[in-house]
Amino acid sequence: DDADGDVDCNDADCTGIGACSAVDGSTCAYNGATPHVCQCADGMDNDGDGTIDSEDIHCFGPLDDNEAEYATGIPGDNNGANGSFECPFDGNSGPGNDRDACCNSDPTMNATPNGCDFIGCCELDINGNSTGEHVHLAGACDYAPACGGGSTDGCPCSDTSMCDTGQFCVFDDDIAGGTGFCSTCEPCVPDAMCDNPCSCGEMCFGGFTQPDCGTVGMCPTGVTECPGGDPDCTTAGESCVMGCCYATCPTGVSACTVSADCPDPIQVCVTGCCVYIG
Repeated sequence: DDADGDVDCNDADCTGIGACSAVDGSTCAYNGATPHVCQCADGMDNDGDGTIDSEDIHCFGPLDDNEAEYATGIPGDNNGANGSFECPFDGNSGPGNDRDACCNSDPTMNATPNGCDFIGCCELDINGNSTGEHVHLAGACDYAPACGGGSTDGCPCSDTSMCDTGQFCVFDDDIAGGTGFCSTCEPCVPDAMCDNPCSCGEMCFGGFTQPDCGTVGMCPTGVTECPGGDPDCTTAGESCVMGCCYATCPTGVSACTVSADCPDPIQVCVTGCCVYIG
């Protein structure tokens, strides 16, 4: 607003104003629109669903300008032959470069968020009981409501035939034959070669938190205990989770809260780690 080149929380003049620490400030101007803070980086609940920016299931990163659906606002996005089952994180259509942008063996170049593979098969807590299920981020996929809202969404099932049209039977915690529930999300199996699993200590896509990171005083072999919190984690890039020190990002990848934390101006902050764009 003051034309000094700094936006929102990256502007020193905004210190202490509202929930400024939650704003990434990345700028969007797709399709000739007036430059503005992207919907998935503005610290607001643009679609009124109770989740904001990186916590919203529809936000693929801070340069996503559509918080209400899986389209990002980037010209040409998700319009290729494979539709939304192409890499949703590279900002273009067609599967030709999906593995380059979203399945790179160099972790500093991999744009896939923690918990997802290169075609948007991600681990999320769809039914809200703290365990994760792998589902495709596409179409009408959203968190399951409580059973009884006039639809089978969120209701128990043993197979998809028990669910309304357009819904799928998802098994809790990916346990086949276990407790199933109807969902607008389609279950999937992540690609073994291109999966970026969300490990303990990392920020997972959509605000999911791994439930099995241990308990205070009971860390896995080789993992440092941190009863005093983050200061006890002396290895670079580690943070304290449930009393144990875990790596926040892969080796060589900088941790971040907002894109301005990244050391390179062509990097953005996605699920707590700096990734390259373009």
